[in-house]
Amino acid sequence: MSRPRLALLIATLLGLLTLLLWFTSTTQVIHRRIHSLFDSATFASPLSPSASRLRTLTLENLLANSIALNIPAAKIHATYPRDEFLSGFAFFLQDTPSCQFDDLRIVSLHIDGTHATARVTFVSKFRAPPRGFPDGPQSATLSFIHASGAWRVTSLSVDP
Repeated sequence: MSRPRLALLIATLLGLLTLLLWFTSTTQVIHRRIHSLFDSATFASPLSPSASRLRTLTLENLLANSIALNIPAAKIHATYPRDEFLSGFAFFLQDTPSCQFDDLRIVSLHIDGTHATARVTFVSKFRAPPRGFPDGPQSATLSFIHASGAWRVTSLSVDP
């Protein structure tokens, strides 16, 4: 094998290794989980029962055993077991005509061992806003814990 080919092969392997390390880094994993969380909560009715169940399963995979919610506009300030939260989410999917989150931006991300905190901004759009959920630009804080081999959401606090 000639030297230029060997150098090209080594450079390609180093590039692939760098890409793999970047893709599996904690920062990128949390970024993907945040986007997945907001994608799971974005929908337009009517959702089929299977689509609704798929969104609920996706969300189940993202959440810790309990989740603390603080959404002042909707008067929600409580901690829910994951199963209870998912039941409420399934009802929300049936009860709300549409829910959309656009322009999701991760403003900051702080990782400290097995805990992480992310500040995000987004624009929420509800058709027939239910129970005080606001439309328009929002900012929120998400907390994560690394448990059972995955980063899971433990709390969501939307700024007033």
